[in-house]
Amino acid sequence: MMKCLKMSKKHKYFLIFGIITTLFQLQLNSQVLKFKAFSLSTKVKELDDNLDLIWQDWDDWRDNSSLIIIDGKKDRIKIFANKTLVFDIVKYNEEVQDEFYFYCIDDEGNELKLELYKKRTKEGKVYFQFYIRKEDIQAVYNLKLLEDE
Repeated sequence: MMKCLKMSKKHKYFLIFGIITTLFQLQLNSQVLKFKAFSLSTKVKELDDNLDLIWQDWDDWRDNSSLIIIDGKKDRIKIFANKTLVFDIVKYNEEVQDEFYFYCIDDEGNELKLELYKKRTKEGKVYFQFYIRKEDIQAVYNLKLLEDE
């Protein structure tokens, strides 16, 4: 006779969260994921008094409605904003839970790493942060995943 394993609510929650995270990771390589931005912050390098380029603080969050598409079938990330940005994915790194790294080449031939982080609000709602880090500017988008309808 087989015994059923009893789990606490907390363990069930972590098991379900782990399964969802694993499924999300598998989706990155094989599906098209669409995100809608709801805010954006940037920071830039500027000259200081010694004429050295240094990173400034992040700007205040501002409303944003860009569309970000991660296309695992075509190995491409597109950001539809004032200007459409296209990144060809060279390599995925999915080793860290809730952190996804994309090693890419932009439309100017520059290599860079894009980062996607799965986050939770205090109320438990899931959202994502997507970072673009270039040599002299960085941007972070707060995103919600658009479900297939």
